[in-house]
Amino acid sequence: LGTTPKARDMVFLGGGYSTPEVDTAFSSTGLGRSALALDVQTGKVAAAWNFISPTNLNMGPVAAGLVPFEFFINSGFVQRAYFTDYKGGLWALGSAQTNASGTYTSFRRDSNALDQWTTTGARGAALAVRHVYQDSGNPWRSTAGHDNAIYSMRPAPFLIGNYPGLASWGSGASAASTYPAAVGIAVVSGDRDNPLDRNYLTGPPATIPNLHRVTVVFDRQDSARSGLGLTSGLITDTNLTDFTSVTTAPASNYWNDNGGSTKFGYYLNFPGSSVSRTDGNTYVPKGIYEPIVLDRVLFYSYFTPNARTCAGGGGNTYTSEICDVMFPAFPGNHVAASTNPGCQSGEVATWGGVSSPLGVLSTAAAIQAGITNFTTTVGGVTTTTTGIAIQVLKGQLHELYPKVRTWRTVR
Repeated sequence: LGTTPKARDMVFLGGGYSTPEVDTAFSSTGLGRSALALDVQTGKVAAAWNFISPTNLNMGPVAAGLVPFEFFINSGFVQRAYFTDYKGGLWALGSAQTNASGTYTSFRRDSNALDQWTTTGARGAALAVRHVYQDSGNPWRSTAGHDNAIYSMRPAPFLIGNYPGLASWGSGASAASTYPAAVGIAVVSGDRDNPLDRNYLTGPPATIPNLHRVTVVFDRQDSARSGLGLTSGLITDTNLTDFTSVTTAPASNYWNDNGGSTKFGYYLNFPGSSVSRTDGNTYVPKGIYEPIVLDRVLFYSYFTPNARTCAGGGGNTYTSEICDVMFPAFPGNHVAASTNPGCQSGEVATWGGVSSPLGVLSTAAAIQAGITNFTTTVGGVTTTTTGIAIQVLKGQLHELYPKVRTWRTVR
């Protein structure tokens, strides 16, 4: 920060949750459409982003918070922060400066300096916010139909050192080409603040969501340049591939576009909405847990409600893993992963009710806890009881030398 650079510890906060009713009562433009960077040591506001003024970006509330991201590997500093909003958007804070000429024209120039996270990269310029992806479904509280584009959980960004999509300029002997760096981001849709699907309009049209999903997008370092099929660098659903029914991994050159492809990610649909046999209400499986990516292995969970009761509600959580987040082979929803040695894609855990979030156990394994059934047989009599279990979800190692992580205790 400042003309004399200083390393500072920062915490990033989202604007928080709101509803149209609260917005109407307290704000004409909407609450929760903001972000803050606070100095941990002093509590001072280092940067504040207003997503309504001076330009209204038509966001929903930023309820889930932000994910600081280290783009310069092993730098120990943060160059970006990613977040989602309730209207189906994925956004990035950071420097929006791009190279004006040369071989790397239109490549972004990320910065460690928070006061250079501006539209031009210059101190004193307007703070930048970049629209990375927009779900094309009906957003939160829309009355046009099924509100599928609801994003209430933080994204899971991961670095791709050499994205397998060729960036090229010119032609013939004067052509220059390279493989750009990129950040992959996994996100899940679903309303964490309404897990039992209450208070939707019955219609017509009905507004209850009927299909949620896990989506992976690739935020290329050169996404601002022309010729990629993007508008102002924005990825939309037309730039994604539906891999839900693809059981074999795509070819290794699938993303190698040579500047001509318009595909920058994919999605895997959760099961669609259905009528519960328990209480006759319609429910939709939804992402209410943050996904994680460990050494190219994607772990994600979704919750399927099946009852509303005075004591709360009922349902099940299903957890899956995809062994190669770049080239997924998806066996299908509710298809158990093979027990063969090594990482196997498929469903790896089922929990009663709402499980714990996915946690990172190591660079190659995740961990999750929840309620499950335990069966015991004594004297020929089998008894089933419920209890809490902890399960380690094994991934795999692609790199022999994972990054060393350090911790510092703050008291």
